[in-house]
Amino acid sequence: MEKQHRYILLCIIAFLAFSLVAIVSAVLFTYHSIDKETREILNGYTDDPATVCLFVTQKEGSQATARLFVKRNGRWHFERKTKAHIGFNGVGKEREGDKRTPLGELRVTGAFGILPDPGTQLKYIEAHRQHFACDCPGSPYYYTIIDVDTLSIQHTCAGEHIVDAAPSYNYGLMTSYNAECIPGLGSNIFVHCFGTKEYTAGCIAVSERFMRHLVQIADSNTIIYIR
Repeated sequence: MEKQHRYILLCIIAFLAFSLVAIVSAVLFTYHSIDKETREILNGYTDDPATVCLFVTQKEGSQATARLFVKRNGRWHFERKTKAHIGFNGVGKEREGDKRTPLGELRVTGAFGILPDPGTQLKYIEAHRQHFACDCPGSPYYYTIIDVDTLSIQHTCAGEHIVDAAPSYNYGLMTSYNAECIPGLGSNIFVHCFGTKEYTAGCIAVSERFMRHLVQIADSNTIIYIR
């Protein structure tokens, strides 16, 4: 009986030690995942209503890292990260067609996708054959995802046909870039799934699994921060 008690005690000690190591490792991993500059930027959003932030950092060219942070009890915590693709010409967008990704802060303005709604907090546009992302500055629908079957005037914009962009647009988030709809400044800057190339025309692309989760937790206060 005494040997059995010792065995049980050793099992309990081993379990507690394993749990302690796991907790310490998680804390250290979280701590080291937030560098000083990122922490300072995130701290600037402490009193902001945003509870989700996608932090995109260019590595080289069109290659980047995307880190997802969530705010709990007023403090930002690292959740997960993934590789990301950005514009073919990197960051620093200035005009339509320059194949660059904007720098700085963007906000999420909507969700869409070719696949069914995975359970979003935002209004979700499930794309079908009649959906286009209008990028024509002269159109009254500039910078919107439109359903051409319901428009009151004829659609003449040669925008992106959403369903033709699978798997990139299997899930996507619209952003606030050029919210004023200034012609020529650029439009339809999305966060979406990886496509067939390791770069985008100016959007941010991540894995479909990562994107699906992001679409599920994003809301209208969600921050996309690119540097």
